[in-house]
Amino acid sequence: MRCRVLVAPPGRAGQMNVGAAVASGPVLLFLHADTRLPERFEEPVRATLDRAGVVAGAFRLAIENARGPLRFIQWAANFRSRWLGMPYGDQAVFAKAEVFRAVGGFPDLPILEDLEMIRRFRRFGRIAVVAATVTTSSRRWASRGALRGSWINQMVLAGYFAGVSPDRLLRWYGRMGGRSQRAGDRGDDESRTSPGSSSRSGVGALSSAGPCGGRGGGRATSEALGSGLLPPDSAGPSMAGPVG
Repeated sequence: MRCRVLVAPPGRAGQMNVGAAVASGPVLLFLHADTRLPERFEEPVRATLDRAGVVAGAFRLAIENARGPLRFIQWAANFRSRWLGMPYGDQAVFAKAEVFRAVGGFPDLPILEDLEMIRRFRRFGRIAVVAATVTTSSRRWASRGALRGSWINQMVLAGYFAGVSPDRLLRWYGRMGGRSQRAGDRGDDESRTSPGSSSRSGVGALSSAGPCGGRGGGRATSEALGSGLLPPDSAGPSMAGPVG
């Protein structure tokens, strides 16, 4: 099993597209740096995509040390993804590689690229949520408060569905208490991202050789998709691109 580390310009959508371009497996899995996969995650991924009409999927979400408002946010995320078919990127979205390429990869948006990608997948088939759970860090909510962070996210989403441009939404996000207002600013690890999400991601390809992927900062090992996280200040905008 081999991994390649690819260096790409800042911007999560572009970084994930770079990794996906060299992935040789029939299934792609996109993992945020602050999210951990369960053991033997590849089994429900393959089983889900073998179901008729399913082109993509995601995992149930657990927020680390969820209490009070975070428990409600966790519940709401799982309700939305299961009943509305709209999982977000922190739920380790996976898809058939052929469908990912058919939709043209992640759109080059400064914010909410994961939401737009899910909407595009739905044109080709169903989005399924597996029973297994990924665990994401509560750090981003703790940094600005769970209720305030949730309110900011909902305002940005409302603007998106109302037709506000992504660039303007990014500025709103910064002014309301998100991070950087400048797309691609490496002084902030959440620039060019979705509300409340880490900007570092890894791409894993599932093939006959097994999974291979990367974690934050582009450091890749064969077990990277199922292992722990690097510190939030770890180096640079890079992408772990798997090969078969």
